[in-house]
Amino acid sequence: MDFSENINSIISDLYEGILDQQSQNKALHHLAQLLGSEHVALTTWNKRTNLTHIIQSSGLPEACTSAFQEHFYLLDPSRMLVKKITPGQWYIDHLHFGKKAINCSEFYQDFMKPFGFGSLSVSPIASNEESDSFIAIQYKSISQSQKTGQLKQLSGLLSHLRRALNIQSHFESIKTQNAFFQASLEQTRLPILIASGDGRISYVSRLADTFLSHRTEIKMV
Repeated sequence: MDFSENINSIISDLYEGILDQQSQNKALHHLAQLLGSEHVALTTWNKRTNLTHIIQSSGLPEACTSAFQEHFYLLDPSRMLVKKITPGQWYIDHLHFGKKAINCSEFYQDFMKPFGFGSLSVSPIASNEESDSFIAIQYKSISQSQKTGQLKQLSGLLSHLRRALNIQSHFESIKTQNAFFQASLEQTRLPILIASGDGRISYVSRLADTFLSHRTEIKMV
């Protein structure tokens, strides 16, 4: 399987990952293997709270995730520098941050090195009023020219990743609205049953379910 075929397989898993998180993780794991990296992650930066979270990752120890989300995200230089990178392009630490700065950086010396990572590349994926999302790739050792060449070939993948994350975010919003809607209906303390025109039932309140279990008639209105 060549590079483009691998990318197509990863894209397929990304779309399946909209509803199945395991497929999303599979896509990230496959991408890490393809790039020869140690870790690939999807992260989000909440603009209101100024917190950075790892949404999904492959190859990252739990202790590393905890350390990053509790403290080290604040020291990550890519948080500020990646703002200058347009979607589809890459922040590459050795190019944009510099080797000298890396050697003096608390983030690299106290976080990256102890967990076995040597370099970091980040690309912006999606942005809205509440948050920015990114894909981050960490390497132990890979030549700069090889890394740059690989990342240039991921432009098509990034557009599909952006679309998949936007769809996933939309679905999550629908789930939240639906949960609020159902909670509101439960608070009315009425036996409510919602059905479509063809008679398919889409919602039954707890009280309605209790009545139906006793075979009590419910009037459809």
